[in-house]
Amino acid sequence: MKQLLPVLLFLSLCVLPATAEGISFPQQVGTFTMDEGGTQTLQTTKGSVGSWQWASYSEHPGLHIHVELLCGSGPGSWDMPIFPGVKSDGPIGSGWTAERIALADRPGVYQHHPSLGGSITLSLPEACTLQVESPGATKAQLIRWTEAWLRESAPGGENKKTAGPEAPPEDRSM
Repeated sequence: MKQLLPVLLFLSLCVLPATAEGISFPQQVGTFTMDEGGTQTLQTTKGSVGSWQWASYSEHPGLHIHVELLCGSGPGSWDMPIFPGVKSDGPIGSGWTAERIALADRPGVYQHHPSLGGSITLSLPEACTLQVESPGATKAQLIRWTEAWLRESAPGGENKKTAGPEAPPEDRSM
């Protein structure tokens, strides 16, 4: 048993478990490989109220993408703000913009800040909220990558252990 314990610990660090909602973090999405990730059960005095999963993916050398998934009654579902067109922080702001999007028939928001990069927030079933961020990806790259991640992370995802869908193009312009 003592020899088996280090092996089990190593395996638990290599693969992130699926949440109760059946979403799992793929090891590979296109040309991006998971560098690190983790899972935290959200607890109160009355027991578990959800989960928080995160992972960082990279394309060597190249882009880095960070993903966070919050699920359950503790974090609750994300209510998407209602606004038309593109919002910004105004003429004296820092250049932040936001616009409504839909990916895989799920409502969401794409946000961009010149210093921080882009992010996508999506409302998913089972009271889950997905946040995908990248300091260097264009809007088109981030949308394509998020769509690929959603396909891969779904139960029975397209290709969990090997290269996934086509990689985003090399366009690095913002």
